[in-house]
Amino acid sequence: MPDRETHPKLVEAWLRFHRDELCQKLDSVFVFDGAGVEIWCVVESRRHYERLQRLFEPLRGAFRVDLYPTWPTPDWKKKMEDPPPSLCENRELRAYLEDPFLRFERTMENFAGRGAIFPPDEVLKRRLLAYAEQLLGWSERIRRYGSDLPGLVSVAADPERSPHLRKTAGSVCRAHARNLAKTVRRMKKELAYAIPRAGREPVDAASRAPRGGDAGEGGEAVARAAGEVFRGVKRFLYPERHTVAVDDLRSPGLLESLGDLEEAAARLEILLDRIRPS
Repeated sequence: MPDRETHPKLVEAWLRFHRDELCQKLDSVFVFDGAGVEIWCVVESRRHYERLQRLFEPLRGAFRVDLYPTWPTPDWKKKMEDPPPSLCENRELRAYLEDPFLRFERTMENFAGRGAIFPPDEVLKRRLLAYAEQLLGWSERIRRYGSDLPGLVSVAADPERSPHLRKTAGSVCRAHARNLAKTVRRMKKELAYAIPRAGREPVDAASRAPRGGDAGEGGEAVARAAGEVFRGVKRFLYPERHTVAVDDLRSPGLLESLGDLEEAAARLEILLDRIRPS
């Protein structure tokens, strides 16, 4: 995150990077120092990388701006060919996706008039695969929003910053928190079809993660909760077969983690309202 020695123009460009949602398009790390900034990023889209270049190009005359892109090979992020075995063995999810009315609707919509209809097993496989890819996409979105928030909150809450930067940072924080909460709600709805009712029991409020008392702590709480959800999705899709890690025994269930994250994001919005610059 930028410190107080970072020039306001560099901070403003960094905030625009987040305001324009480039943070969701480029997995990036910013390293600020007194002379400028280094930006390390994985480039999956040339168009979005060019937007990043245009964003910082006007600053090159006055500051050092070093871009370090990594261009993955075409097969770096292969699409899954088969759904994870954990989903194939999930009776609740299979019962939902094998609904005959949904199957008929999908068959008529996608294959009418083509003279070819996938057998039921192939239809289910494709649905399970789409379900897994959707969960992974949402969890990555949550991870990026969550990891960005502590740095953004630090600018919004810093009384030494200019009112313009604080206001911009606060606006970006609220947008990130709202978009994160929206993604959480969608994930909770879809996961409800896959988690047995025994795993949906309410948890004693005393055991939930403590809420931050100020915006800085609130941002850190969101980041921790987002990281737990990201790891929880991976454990849900790719569980250990024969052993259970000690950390997994201490960790809450995935739906509980999503509830903690939703609560932390809502709490952060309240805390951000308390630091609006005049």
